[in-house]
Amino acid sequence: MRGLRAGRYMDNVAVLTEGEARYWIDPRWMVIAFGGVGRVAPAWDELGSASNVPAGGVGFRYLIARRLGLQAGMDVGFGPSSSRAVYLQVGSAGAESRFSPRLKKSSSGDGGPTFSPASPYNWQADRSPPWPPG
Repeated sequence: MRGLRAGRYMDNVAVLTEGEARYWIDPRWMVIAFGGVGRVAPAWDELGSASNVPAGGVGFRYLIARRLGLQAGMDVGFGPSSSRAVYLQVGSAGAESRFSPRLKKSSSGDGGPTFSPASPYNWQADRSPPWPPG
């Protein structure tokens, strides 16, 4: 899990879950928050008495190649006992690319690209996004 030092929590059996929330702030920048919890034990029957180990953090992604959905970014994770870790990333996991913004032909007929993020907003890629509202 992000936020835990590699090799710190090891045993024969491990169970963990991690979630991540993403928010596109414009056509190229995304902020993320993540968190998780896990347990390790010598055997399956001892997992019930093992302690939960939480971890979480925040990060950002920058879309460096729009047509390929290629992202680069950094995460800062926090774990128990004030442990911290910094992660640098280049690339996208398979399913992640489904949520990356896409350029497509403009429906306005001018042939310019239109940005379509995973949100209800659509705007021309070379124009300002429709926020902040008001």
